[in-house]
Amino acid sequence: MTRLGWAGPLAILCGIVLPAAVSRAAILEVKAVVSGKVLRVTGGFPVEEVVQEIHVPEDTAVLPVEALASISLANDPAGFRGQGLARVRFDDPLLTVAGVPEELNLEVVSYSTSPDTLFVSTGRIVETRRVVFTPEETGRPPGGVVSLNSQFFIRGAAVLWSAKTDADLTDLEALFTVMVRKTVPGQSPQTVLEAAGIVSGELGGEITVDANGGLTPESLLPSNLTGQVVDVGNVRAVVIPNLSLPYFYEAVVGEEFVLEATFEIELGGLTNRRGGSVVLGGPFAELGPVVDDVAQKEIGFRIQTAANDRMHEQSRLPSLPPVIYSLAPACAPMGVELVGLALLAGMFCLVGRRGA
Repeated sequence: MTRLGWAGPLAILCGIVLPAAVSRAAILEVKAVVSGKVLRVTGGFPVEEVVQEIHVPEDTAVLPVEALASISLANDPAGFRGQGLARVRFDDPLLTVAGVPEELNLEVVSYSTSPDTLFVSTGRIVETRRVVFTPEETGRPPGGVVSLNSQFFIRGAAVLWSAKTDADLTDLEALFTVMVRKTVPGQSPQTVLEAAGIVSGELGGEITVDANGGLTPESLLPSNLTGQVVDVGNVRAVVIPNLSLPYFYEAVVGEEFVLEATFEIELGGLTNRRGGSVVLGGPFAELGPVVDDVAQKEIGFRIQTAANDRMHEQSRLPSLPPVIYSLAPACAPMGVELVGLALLAGMFCLVGRRGA
């Protein structure tokens, strides 16, 4: 475990591209809120909710931190089973494993054999950093304006399945959202990056994808994995490969501001031997154990393996400007290991675990 120093200047982890010069910022303070939530709905009514929320460093400054929420359908008179789970992990932004930073991983799972009980599972991380560009670091006088050209990296996937090949999936929905906001004290927040991806179920076991903000529908890669998983009628996956999302903002030299990054995944609407899982920072790890426990047979592990294999196959390294690599030696050796999230330009590098 690591205990971070949460105050005092910290060197920027990655790079900043300025109009006429390249510089770095001081990160004065880091905070995070890590939360998992599961809601059980029966007969169309919410009947139980479990939430775990951890504030860093108020609750703990020792990392990694993991929030876990889970609800199981137990003692059902008809013998139906089900479970919803949300696991959210946040680690030291300065920690690297084999030269690769690892900071966050979010995964939600929902599976139910019941015709009238479903689980809505949500995972969320909000990380804030108080940042300042100084005259010494920028070569600009106090009050001067610097324009920042940054990139955000995202990788994730959703997988939906059903016992019947042509099961109606219209009530299934999986959602990924990422947002970065810049706030100057006394001013309204400015959203500098916002992106969302939505996977929806359709009639006949089909799925559709949509996206907005920094993501496009074409950047989400759907796959039909039916036939690759024994004892499961229909398996569909959607991969967000390693995508680079640019964003831009301006900062005043000597003026403190806050960058807030929010990552959220949500999954809901799963009954009658239909299920789903969403991961951000990958790979899937909770899907297999949850589904195997509910199904009482080894179908979850097969779904998890097929989904992780497809995510690994379709992932790729985004193209980065050479200046980013020159400024960010901790990020440069990532290569195909870049499987999670990263924010550049005064924020942080976030890299998830490598797929199987």
